[in-house]
Amino acid sequence: LPSAHPLRTNLAVLRLNYIGLNALLGPLLATIENNERAGVLSYTNAGKVDERGFEVGAKFYFTDELTADANWSYFDFKVKEKQFGDVLLPNAPKHKVNLGLSYAQRDGFNAGVTVKWVKKYDWAAGVFEGDIPEYTLVNLVAGYYISKNIHIGTNVFNLLDRKHYQIFGGSILERRILGMITATL
Repeated sequence: LPSAHPLRTNLAVLRLNYIGLNALLGPLLATIENNERAGVLSYTNAGKVDERGFEVGAKFYFTDELTADANWSYFDFKVKEKQFGDVLLPNAPKHKVNLGLSYAQRDGFNAGVTVKWVKKYDWAAGVFEGDIPEYTLVNLVAGYYISKNIHIGTNVFNLLDRKHYQIFGGSILERRILGMITATL
C-alpha cells in the first residue's frame, strides 16, 4: 500500500563536509541548511521507448451561458531498450476521459462540474512499484461577481471524497475545498 506521505526516492543528496572538496566544487553545488554544500545524484535515462498517443476533445455551446465539453486521451508505448533488471514504465494511464458542464453569466453567477475517469495503470519509480487503481473524480467550481471587479468563489476537488492516489508511494488524496476572492483592476 502507498504511504500517507509522498516520498522522494529518485534523488540522493551527497553532503560534502571536506573543506578541500567544498572549495573545489562549491561553485557547482547548491547551498543547503547550515551553509553546507550538496550535490544531487539522480537516475539517468533508463532506456529507449517508442511512444504513441493522441487526445480528442469537443466543446458544445447550448447557449451563450451553458456549455459542455469532453475529451479522451490515449497513450501507449513499447520498450525498445532498457537497463538489465529495470522496470521501465511511463507512469501514466493508457486511457483518460474528462466530461464537463459549465454555466457562466457575464457579471453574475458561474458554476461548473467535471467528471474525470482514469484507467488503472502500473507505476514504477526507484523502489516504489505497484498499481494505481482506476478512479473517477467529480470536481465542482462555483462563483459570483459581487461587483464588476470582484469575484468570490469556491473549488471543490474530489466532491464525493473518493480516496485515491495518483502515484505509488504518494499521498492519499481526499476531498479538498478552496475558497477564493479575485480582484481585477
